Amino acid sequence: MSRRILLLTTSRADYGFLCPLLDILQDEAQIDAKLAVCGTHLCGEFGATISEIEADARPVAARFDTVLPEGEPIAYSIALATRGFADAIGQVRPDLVFLPGDRYEILGAASAALLAKVPVVHYGGGQCTEGAWDDAVRNAVSKLAHVHFTATETYRNRLLQMGENPAHVFVSGSLGLDNILSIEPWSRERLESDLGFDFGGQSALITFHPATLDVDPPEHQLAQLFQALDDYPALKLLFTQPNVDEGGWSLTRLIRDFVDARRGRAILVPSLGRVRYITALKIVDAVVGNSSSGIIEAPSTGIATVNIGDRQLGRIRADSVLDCPPEKQAISLALRRALDPAFRASLAGTKNPYGDGHAAQRIHQVLMAIPLENLLRKRFFDIDF
Repeated sequence: MSRRILLLTTSRADYGFLCPLLDILQDEAQIDAKLAVCGTHLCGEFGATISEIEADARPVAARFDTVLPEGEPIAYSIALATRGFADAIGQVRPDLVFLPGDRYEILGAASAALLAKVPVVHYGGGQCTEGAWDDAVRNAVSKLAHVHFTATETYRNRLLQMGENPAHVFVSGSLGLDNILSIEPWSRERLESDLGFDFGGQSALITFHPATLDVDPPEHQLAQLFQALDDYPALKLLFTQPNVDEGGWSLTRLIRDFVDARRGRAILVPSLGRVRYITALKIVDAVVGNSSSGIIEAPSTGIATVNIGDRQLGRIRADSVLDCPPEKQAISLALRRALDPAFRASLAGTKNPYGDGHAAQRIHQVLMAIPLENLLRKRFFDIDF
């Protein structure tokens, strides 16, 4: 009898790194894997990326809206996620639910699974991002979860400090690196034609999200980034859209205005999707902003990351990551170093601490073998200090 697994995807980001695992699960006769789709996947302003899921022929068991109009409390989205995922559980009746990452929607989904008495598998626990409420969401879901996959041994140890069962905490590595290993990127010419954008002599891929626990307004931080980018007028700029976090809509409007005033030099794409994103990583000369991708995936491509502010504070970093405060001069100096040919040459062979690109295989093996009996009754495992 096959195991029924219900996986949640909330955005282009988590769907992208779920794909290598979904590819394996869909070919596994002993697993019946279905998706519950919510968040920006269903939102036209963010590219309506449900179309990518459908184009990949993924089995979608449920879809439910969680994106609310600007100004509505984020807590309402969590409530919608709780209800939507509860309905999905009722329809699918899964043996396990699989929740990726740290988006606030997964807090609602984990709560629904807990009350439905369905064991939760959590991918991405043990990490630390002190500048955003994602940190608290991640830790809360870890305590609601029964099986864990972490990107590094350090992150596994943090879950053990939280009292999780050592037999149920596995180091898989990052699924994002599986994409870099397995995806055949497009040619530069094809991506330029598809986007209608010339990458020129040097270019940067920019993603800037609100740092939800910062006192400094995200609009002010973004203005500092804009000023730094204008120190490099020949640098071509490929922006991707901010998350639906508090302040995200405002940042999107500001980026659109910035891009509109620099046509031919800058472009904003709501969602690149997996293949175009990996292709862009292998074309651009630097990643700039405060996205986790600059910390986790970019080091495997041999380019530098200019990581701005505290949003990713606490994550393990490769040598290719250049941290700077959200101030114009500091960003400009970090960007100069990132684009320096000598520094770029030094990044050849950079070791990525997030794994080897085989995370999906490790997760699949555990999902196939782990006993389901008695998973729900958790006990706290004390550490002998």
